Amino acid sequence: MSSKRVITAVAAAACLALVVGLEWKAAPHMRFSFRSHSDTTQTEVDIGLGDDKASSKDLESEPVVGAKTLLHTAAAGGNLGAVRDLAEAGADVNARDERGRTPLHYAAENGHQETAMALVELGAKLYAKDRQGCTALHYAAKNGHNDTAGALARAGADTGIRDKAGQTPVECAIAGGHQATAQAITDLHGEQRAGDDGAHSRGPAISMGRVFKS
Repeated sequence: MSSKRVITAVAAAACLALVVGLEWKAAPHMRFSFRSHSDTTQTEVDIGLGDDKASSKDLESEPVVGAKTLLHTAAAGGNLGAVRDLAEAGADVNARDERGRTPLHYAAENGHQETAMALVELGAKLYAKDRQGCTALHYAAKNGHNDTAGALARAGADTGIRDKAGQTPVECAIAGGHQATAQAITDLHGEQRAGDDGAHSRGPAISMGRVFKS
């Protein structure tokens, strides 16, 4: 990466931090290294982007928590440009905040479909659970974000997965009074099951308001 591009990314991150009032000291640091084309000296820049790496066993294990990063903040605000710039600069798209939530959780919670899909393309884990056992789809569902929930499900998010309270995304949507979201996820859940060749379902069969075991 060129020194000019790194400096631009650092400047963008600094501006974002000032806008949202985020304290640099609150986030773990990430180190960027680059070499100038004009000399062989390696320059290192530290900025608070977070270096907490998510485990490959996110689905089953308790998430390793850290602190809210600039990428979390950009995702929460639906700032697609900042999300792409930060990720390209090396920010961890699966970094965890103190509640175990990733930037994808934030984008989904706030209904930022385009940002959520960009994060998925950049490597965000659809199955990552926070400390309450919720995935990004749970957050989209409980907040009634139909389009975002649908996009996550079509991208491969498990529509039958349960949080620590035992609730699926459909049940979260119903609890929040979002019947249209619940129905949309139910329909997509049926499509997921149909795509499993009838041999192995992705989760329990879902009906509005009730869950029937396969």
